[in-house]
Amino acid sequence: MVVRHRVSLTFNLPGFYREKIARYQGGVRGSDFLFGGIYKDQKPETFLLQFGTDPEEFFKVYRDIEMRLISSLPGKRDRQGVIVDSSLAKKYGWKLGDRIVLQGTIYPVNLDLNIRGIFTSNPDNKSVYFNAKYVEEAVSWFKGRAGTFSILPQLPPT
Repeated sequence: MVVRHRVSLTFNLPGFYREKIARYQGGVRGSDFLFGGIYKDQKPETFLLQFGTDPEEFFKVYRDIEMRLISSLPGKRDRQGVIVDSSLAKKYGWKLGDRIVLQGTIYPVNLDLNIRGIFTSNPDNKSVYFNAKYVEEAVSWFKGRAGTFSILPQLPPT
C-alpha cells in the first residue's frame, strides 16, 4: 500500500506521518520521494525516475525487486550510493562503481551518485533509488519530509 499527498507525488508529507500510518496499518514501512532531477539533458529519451528512499526499509517493502549485481548496498553511511534498474544500466552502459549526476529541479541540489547495485523488477520500473538523507542534509527545508509512505501490511496468521 502506498500513501501520498492527494494532489501529486511532488507534494511532500510530514515525516511524522510514517509512525502514525504504521500504527494504524501495521507492517513494515518505508518512505520515498520523487527527486525529479535531470540526467544529462531534458530530452524525453534521457528521462528516468529518481527516488530518495530509506535504505534500511527499502527491500523489506519492495520485495519484487531483485538485486542482480551489488558491491555494497547503499546504507545509512553511504549517502552517495545508488541502485539502478537493469534496463537503465543496459541503456546507458552503466556498471558498478560508475558515477552519475542528477541535476535537481524540484530540490536545489545536484546529486553526485555512485552505482552500488543493479536490480531487476517485474514489471521493469526504469528507476534509480538513492539514500534520502543525501537530500535532507543538503536542503534544510526538506528535513523530516517524505513524498510517499509504502506499507507492507501484516497479514493475519492462516
